[in-house]
Amino acid sequence: MKYKHNCKSCNKEYINKKKESTYCSNFCKNLSFKKNPDRYCEICGNKTRCHKVNTCSKKCLKKWHLLKKDTIEWKTRDSIEIINCNFCFKEIEKLKSDNIKKYCSKDCLNNWKIKNYKGRKLTKEWLENQNKSKTKENLIKFGEFICNKCNKNFDNNLSLRAHRSYCSKNDEQKNVNCDFCNKVFKRSRNLEVHLKLKHDLEKNLQHRKNVSIACQKRETQKTSKEEIEFFNTLKLYYGENNVLHKFKVNGVNHEFDFYVIDKNLIIELDGDYWHGNKENQILTNRMKIQYHIDKGYTESAILAGFEIIRVWTSKKHLFPNQLREI
Repeated sequence: MKYKHNCKSCNKEYINKKKESTYCSNFCKNLSFKKNPDRYCEICGNKTRCHKVNTCSKKCLKKWHLLKKDTIEWKTRDSIEIINCNFCFKEIEKLKSDNIKKYCSKDCLNNWKIKNYKGRKLTKEWLENQNKSKTKENLIKFGEFICNKCNKNFDNNLSLRAHRSYCSKNDEQKNVNCDFCNKVFKRSRNLEVHLKLKHDLEKNLQHRKNVSIACQKRETQKTSKEEIEFFNTLKLYYGENNVLHKFKVNGVNHEFDFYVIDKNLIIELDGDYWHGNKENQILTNRMKIQYHIDKGYTESAILAGFEIIRVWTSKKHLFPNQLREI
């Protein structure tokens, strides 16, 4: 589609693809700019860069806008409506296009906020003491602080707050021992958490699913599904009460996976990716470092008087025929 137009400078008819066009060529366009007289700034009187511009700079443009808003033509450009102030209910004039104006003054706006928000974060006292309240001198208060539940005395308010997190009205049983590892706990509820996380593997799975949002996508965190399956196979092979899970050796800063009591045997289940199985994985620097770490733990267990064997997770169904050599 092509359209006919009349050139503004030479008044000739020309055809163009655009619906709206003013000049037939750049030559006519430049001539039209030369014909227009020079324009001067309405604020400072300096020459403008173009005949279509009212001001010469941004500073003059801001002043020009302020002067323009005071004129009657600017105020009456849109239809005016009368509304009531939301606080004092006085009649005020407002343009229909202005959706922000709802109060007659800033005082009415601040008073409305104080009334609805009850003065919080708006009073002068709050603004002055905003940073002072966060200092240590204002946080810690020294004196006699008594617990309402057990009537214990404390020197400051922070120690009382920490005490209230575990204090209860009913006197719970104190110094409770774990039946599996003989660990001592002050409260019985601390023992229940210990049993869930350390010893009861099936409850450990459900506990991690329900508690942590990040573990809803994966079934386990510290205790993997493969480790639980292998633990059940060891129970069938060596006896149900003869195998312990998560065993520690004195003087070794490591928690071994399984321990067989009768044979004085430690069994480690190594993941193919983390520990670096050459048959399945391409060895990285991290896997090579992990190999030396595993070797150090095996030597420390042998020095402590234990026998130790290692099994890959990919070959756990072939236990005890195929083991990891280290």
